[in-house]
Amino acid sequence: MLAKLTSKNQLTLPKAVVSSVDVAEYFDVTVENGRIILTPVRIHEARAVRDKLEELGITEQDLAYPKFELTKADQEVLLADFLPYSHTVHLPDPWPDLPVCRDENGQVFLVLAHSGEADSLVTGDADILAMRKSFPRLIVTADEFRERLSQLE
Repeated sequence: MLAKLTSKNQLTLPKAVVSSVDVAEYFDVTVENGRIILTPVRIHEARAVRDKLEELGITEQDLAYPKFELTKADQEVLLADFLPYSHTVHLPDPWPDLPVCRDENGQVFLVLAHSGEADSLVTGDADILAMRKSFPRLIVTADEFRERLSQLE
């Protein structure tokens, strides 16, 4: 199917295309390999996600971490799925006496997992993974966590 770009830079999508995706007034626009990709975004859900992010103290910069390779639409879909199951854990002051991570930036995740009584701390960070002996069954890779979940089914 073809879509025509007007002189005002507007694009009219064929009804058959629009009817085959979720109803949306707004679309996330990305360019990949010379192709324009439109992903439907539901604004009401996006606002709810942003409100929950603010409540949890998570910034959009946290989600834009390059290693994640998430588009804006991917971030919002991920959060919409994740946030209903999350709760806020406040950092204690002072921090509990825990084994120290060799990367000081990783220590906060250990403190939060401990303070929040987390069942798992899922990570790919080598410095945190190196602490597995100090935190048996807590620190796992994504593959190990997926395996744990499959055993619950």
